[in-house]
Amino acid sequence: MALERTNSRFEWIDYARFAAALSVMSYHYLVNGIRNGKLTGIGPFEGAGALFQYGYLGVPLFFMISGFVIMSSARSGSPVKFVISRVFRLWPAFVFCMTLTSIVLAIWPSPLMPISAGQYFVNLTMIPTSFGWPVVDGVYWTLKTEIIFYASVLAILSLNLISYAQIIVEIWIAWLIVSFAVWGGHGFLGGYDAFFAAGCSFYFMYQDGFSPRTLLATSACAVMGLCVAELPTTDFINATYGPTLSRYVVGVIVLGFFVVFLGMKASRAESKPLPFARQIGALTYPMYLLHAYIGYTLMSRFGSSDRPLFTVFIMAVAVLIASYLVARFVELPVQRLRPVAERGLSMLLRPARGTTPSEQPEA
Repeated sequence: MALERTNSRFEWIDYARFAAALSVMSYHYLVNGIRNGKLTGIGPFEGAGALFQYGYLGVPLFFMISGFVIMSSARSGSPVKFVISRVFRLWPAFVFCMTLTSIVLAIWPSPLMPISAGQYFVNLTMIPTSFGWPVVDGVYWTLKTEIIFYASVLAILSLNLISYAQIIVEIWIAWLIVSFAVWGGHGFLGGYDAFFAAGCSFYFMYQDGFSPRTLLATSACAVMGLCVAELPTTDFINATYGPTLSRYVVGVIVLGFFVVFLGMKASRAESKPLPFARQIGALTYPMYLLHAYIGYTLMSRFGSSDRPLFTVFIMAVAVLIASYLVARFVELPVQRLRPVAERGLSMLLRPARGTTPSEQPEA
């Protein structure tokens, strides 16, 4: 039986999102920051590094979750509601966290993490590389990929094609397979198309149940996801830092993402309430934005080479506390202004559209 998605919430997604953010932060603190020279004075972590070097795979999990959540949001909203929800969800916290990162980098400068006034202002667009400027923090590269995906979904909504979204996603998946087989193409989302498409396909599965159609689509995404995770990402890391990653481990982890989505659906536990899910989920975005360059800078300046794991632990706790404060005192007050912004934008567009877009609650 199809599930109603207008008001329901998949709280296990918040747990998965937090796990993805934690894995990325662990990867940066225990592996990547040390290898690229931005984190000095502690490490390297031989045992922990061997484990957490796979933490970069939290990024494709983020994208998979994004495909699921954004398709759910688009199916239950309007173009106006969708735009406002994305702007209010991403931009205010980003501006605050990017400003804080810029201040830290200006106080304790590093040639590997430069900051300038021009760079700061162009980064306010969230897509500075489109204008020839570097990102303030290396983790911001994912935001441009997300925004391109949002723009694609907005186009479908604006053209009143959302009822054909499943067909469009299936065509997308077929195109990915053909382009990869014929000329090695990886799509238009930085090689992560398969994960976004997988999230969308899982949403249709959760909406309509298991069927040959949804199982085939998700299976195709799993195969493509394995190809993308192993080829461009692993080869790049191996070429840069040495052949330390196991393709088999990468494959097991990527397949694990699909098993989790399938398992939650098969167990009928996908919409059960979970303790502190909303609070945990609220930490993930500011946690992702704050942890990298601020963490590298503070640990390099004030960390203990005698107790490196303790240094990382304290920094991680500090990031979690800061993330809670951002969620509580920046994001939450801003979210209260969303209905006003939706009504205002709807009124501006009313003469052109003739009617006010529906105000259904977001999934």
